[in-house]
Amino acid sequence: MKEFDILIATGGTGGHIFPALSCGEFFEKNGKKVLYLLSGSKIGTIDKANVIYWKSYHFQKNPLQFAKALFSLKLNTIKSLFILKQKSPCVILATGSYAVVPVLIASILLKKPFFLMEQNVIPGLVNKIFARFARANFVAFDETKKHLKGNVIVTGLPLREEAKRRYSKEEARRLLNLPEDKMVILVIGGSLGARGMVEKIVPFAGKFSEYLFITQTGPRNFDYINSLVQTLNLKNCITLPFIKEMGLYYSAADIVISRAGASSCMEIVYHEKPAILVPYPYSRDKHQYYNA
Repeated sequence: MKEFDILIATGGTGGHIFPALSCGEFFEKNGKKVLYLLSGSKIGTIDKANVIYWKSYHFQKNPLQFAKALFSLKLNTIKSLFILKQKSPCVILATGSYAVVPVLIASILLKKPFFLMEQNVIPGLVNKIFARFARANFVAFDETKKHLKGNVIVTGLPLREEAKRRYSKEEARRLLNLPEDKMVILVIGGSLGARGMVEKIVPFAGKFSEYLFITQTGPRNFDYINSLVQTLNLKNCITLPFIKEMGLYYSAADIVISRAGASSCMEIVYHEKPAILVPYPYSRDKHQYYNA
């Protein structure tokens, strides 16, 4: 007997996790029971009741790290087999990344149908490998279709409810207690903070006193960036570790400076904001460059 209708497997960065949560919230609103499997999360826990957490690791060249990742993969695959048998979901939805591999392997072994989501123009390695086994692959960009085998459907990218909320600029600034006479530049570092980008932007705030900079640093970079702001005595720079009500801040902003993760790109387009996109330069496939 099934305990849940849908199992959503996700993990890694917010770029994978936030679209998964958006889908889950849609299913829950329509009366479906959703179980979340969050593996290797880099944004901490999520505000959901039915969540199973476990650790997972990237494969690296270092022999010890490689062995650790291999052991984690085997252990999590065994856990996934037990979960799928015990919870018996009708459908499995996975959002890519190394964190969901054990669930996909277990799904294939148990002949459970699963669906994949790909947020970026250039799909990640996991989705490239498992696309042919998926019942369908949901992608955000039409161009992605040529990179995946199997049934590929262009659906767009589901956005967080908090990111979709629109306000007038005046209302947003009133709610955030921001001045109406300054141009507001919203700097988004993504779920990991983009320290390399943000620490280069912040010092320029002192040269543009007529602008107000709101900088989302990511939790792990907040102390460092906040200390930098205080050291430089920047009166026109507000630092925040994480922004949940993104729609409110987008509405208050005049310009956005951001990494080019798929969710950020789609949110900026949704709010029709002029933006400067700074793709993460060290990814193997340069997927943020193509997103931008």
